[in-house]
Formats: sequence, C-alpha cells, structure tokens
Amino acid sequence: MPRDEDDEPSVFRRKGSEPIEKEQEDPILSLARAYLHDESGAIEGCDRRISALEIRRNTLLREVERRNQIVARDADKAASDIVDAEFTEAVD
Repeated sequence: MPRDEDDEPSVFRRKGSEPIEKEQEDPILSLARAYLHDESGAIEGCDRRISALEIRRNTLLREVERRNQIVARDADKAASDIVDAEFTEAVD
C-alpha cells in the first residue's frame, strides 16, 4: 500500500512545499451519516451493548459504594470497641 505524502511530516520535503491541511469533518455529522447508511443495524447493536455495559458498571459502582460503607461502619465500631476496652481496663 503506497504511503500518502501528507500523512506524516518528513524532513526530506522540498523547501516551500507545505503539507496540505486535510479538512476535518464534523464528528456529529459523520456519526449521523453513518447511522443513516447503517442497513445492517451494527450501530444500533453497538448502542444497545454500550447501554447494557453502562448499566452493569453503574450497578457495580453502587455495590462497591455499599460495601465500602459497610466496611467503614464495621471499622468505626471496632475502633470504638477498642477505645472502650482500653478505658475499662485502666479503671480496673
């Protein structure tokens, strides 16, 4: 496959030959065009998979937060029990 001269800057260019700027297409327009030409439903399928994975991620994040709260509560209770035990031993 031949390389396009404008893909990468080269130190071997002739003086005065500036690379031609490639016009960037609007990403939203590009996505809309791809969606309209998608007859196989690949974009729709990808969108469904992304939605399902986002739901799984959010569920996992909620579960991690819930478990962090349980561990923090248990650690706080254990620290409180240790402090209480030290004070009761000092009194005896």
